[in-house]
Amino acid sequence: MDEVINLMVAYSLGRTRSTNVNREYISKLANDFAFKNIVTAEQGLLALRSGYDKKSQQAKKADSKKKTNVPSWSNPDYDNQTSQADQAKLDEIRRRALAKTRKRKGVAYGKSWTNPKPSRASWVWQCNRFNEANFGRSKSG
Repeated sequence: MDEVINLMVAYSLGRTRSTNVNREYISKLANDFAFKNIVTAEQGLLALRSGYDKKSQQAKKADSKKKTNVPSWSNPDYDNQTSQADQAKLDEIRRRALAKTRKRKGVAYGKSWTNPKPSRASWVWQCNRFNEANFGRSKSG
């Protein structure tokens, strides 16, 4: 049993290329060896040579192929599969959204409404006009 433990420590040190013992990795090896009923150093060496790391490398490759947040249409080889009917619906939705946005911003009917607050001169002019109409006098500005 000591020879198997020595084999696991030597393998771990060689694999990590470090002088520190990786306790978690050795525990993993020990669990795997116990599951496979490996009790001699020869059996352990054969198990390690037969592709023990290939399984972990395959698992790492599977992890590296995880989904990303990049949309498929950003792929340069993307082929748009939208039908003409669907495209017409999307264009109608887009047109309605743009019309709603323009209306909200005050750009409907070609008018541009940029400043809702009137200028000082405009305010004085409106006050003078109101006062003349209602009281017959104007406010000096």
